[in-house]
Order: sequence, then structure tokens, then C-alpha cells
Amino acid sequence: MKTPSSTHEKLSTDLLPLLEFSNIVNSSLDLPFVLNTLLLTIMGKLLISKGIVLLRSASAQFTVQCGKGIPPEFIGKEFSFHGEK
Repeated sequence: MKTPSSTHEKLSTDLLPLLEFSNIVNSSLDLPFVLNTLLLTIMGKLLISKGIVLLRSASAQFTVQCGKGIPPEFIGKEFSFHGEK
């Protein structure tokens, strides 16, 4: 059975990275910095070595804004995804 202190410690361990992430993201208006921080945080939590952030433009194109573990030439490339409706 969990004691209140062990439950509190677990909650603190889970929420501390979220609080730190929130402080970092909210302290900057630099979009590349925020996206890189977001990507690195998610990659760390999921224990993955590759990831990208895509942003959608008004023309329904997706642009690779940042990436880790991918060839640098992919940054800035545009893609479109066509799905059946």
C-alpha cells in the first residue's frame, strides 16, 4: 500500500519536469527554441532517438520546422498528406 509521502514523491517526480518545461516554454517567444524544447522533452519521455515537428501552412502543406536524429536537409522541406475522405 502506498503511503501519502510516497504518493506525494511520485506526484512531485512526475510533475516537476512538466513545471520546468512550462517555465522554459512560457519564458521565450523564440519559436525554434520552443519547438526544439518541446521535441526534446517528448523524445526524452518516450525514449526515442528520432523526431520531427511539422507545422501546417494555410495551403495545407506541412513544413519540417525542427528535427532530431534526421538528416539536416529535411529541415525546411514541405510535405503534403493526402488522405481519403
